[in-house]
Amino acid sequence: MKLSQGTIIFEEDPLTEAIRREVRSFIERIVLEELAATLGAGPYPRTEERQGYRHGFEHRQISTSLFWKSTFVVPIPAGLNKR
Repeated sequence: MKLSQGTIIFEEDPLTEAIRREVRSFIERIVLEELAATLGAGPYPRTEERQGYRHGFEHRQISTSLFWKSTFVVPIPAGLNKR
């Protein structure tokens, strides 16, 4: 841990990177599950219950209060039918 202008910054180490990778993977998995629930179908099935479709992926960046920036891959929904 270093102090830079009164700010705590965590140094990179293998354990920190492993935790960040797992957190990133968990968030991406949750987003995909939420989209599947919203659309009413997984990535490929064509069903009557389907409410829209996926329209590729985009990269989104977030920053945390610990000055950690990370890029996530999130799906882009399209054609959602509003009931």
